[in-house]
Amino acid sequence: METVKTFHLKDFEELQNNAKRKTYSKAFINQLIEQINMADFVESEYDLVLYTSGNGWVKTNCLMPNHNDSSPSFGINVDSNYYNCFGCNATGNIFSLVQNVEGLSFVEAIQRLSVYAGISTETTQLDIKQSLRDFNFSIEEILNRDLKTNLPGGISETEYLFSIARRLKEYEKRTNYKDTVWTDLIYSKIDEYMISKNDTKLRSIWNHLSRKIRERENGK
Repeated sequence: METVKTFHLKDFEELQNNAKRKTYSKAFINQLIEQINMADFVESEYDLVLYTSGNGWVKTNCLMPNHNDSSPSFGINVDSNYYNCFGCNATGNIFSLVQNVEGLSFVEAIQRLSVYAGISTETTQLDIKQSLRDFNFSIEEILNRDLKTNLPGGISETEYLFSIARRLKEYEKRTNYKDTVWTDLIYSKIDEYMISKNDTKLRSIWNHLSRKIRERENGK
């Protein structure tokens, strides 16, 4: 009889400790900083519109969780690839941005940005742990799946889950968690389609999610 491994909190803690012990070269980190255009990243990953303000700056509302910004005070210098909020004085590079906005550790930020940039790195099971906070199916199913998929861009299922969960969480924060019935429905559908391996439906959710989020935010 096959024994099914059960994952517990201590397993997650072990994965996290293993990730913390990982090291990345300064050259690799600099490669991410140089390759990722922060303005493009913010527009595509956080669904924000950037406004040109002159002298190499673009602006939008501040992304920092503790800053309720009613005017576009968050600036990105397109030449230096650094950000500065002229309201809360938050400043930094792409790593500090992702860490502060998404609540990630430095190693998690490296993994997150590596996926975005399409740069190969040793992505750990920590990605799976983070993604599955919002999904119900078992970790064993994901760990044992074939890495080759028909998902957008050939990304893995864990990368897909990570991206979808992040976008939905950001939407929930922006709307003060007033639309969780809809986001729970999306999670449920992804649950269903992952288990049935319905890549067509999963691609459809991926392709239309940003538009659906914008429509709901605009009251359509």
